[in-house]
Amino acid sequence: MADAVEGGTGQATVGQLSVAAEKRESSGRPCTVVSLTGRVDETERDQLRKALHSAARRGPAFVLIDLSAVPSIDVTGVRELVRVRAVMSGLGRVVALVSPSPGVAQFLESCGANQLMPVYPDVAAAMAG
Repeated sequence: MADAVEGGTGQATVGQLSVAAEKRESSGRPCTVVSLTGRVDETERDQLRKALHSAARRGPAFVLIDLSAVPSIDVTGVRELVRVRAVMSGLGRVVALVSPSPGVAQFLESCGANQLMPVYPDVAAAMAG
């Protein structure tokens, strides 16, 4: 799994979750966009952790986690997102969430995750940020 997104680019499917990472740049600001597709829950916890850490550690200092294709997330998934943010923050990197569906956005808010990391309506807004 980690090899599939090593170097900040690539795609892998793990169980019901697909993870794709690509490097982008806007106005001279490079970032890694990690796109998740599928439910983010306990069944995918270990694979999600490996994929996010691999993509986030090897790419630019700005990491966007695109949740536009995530229909639902549970506490375990939020915990992994927060854990990645904490690790990356310790390395001087910034992690932000982008494009959560209304239901996912509401769950992030109820868990307080939106207070721990920025949440943007889309990738363009985050990169303009």
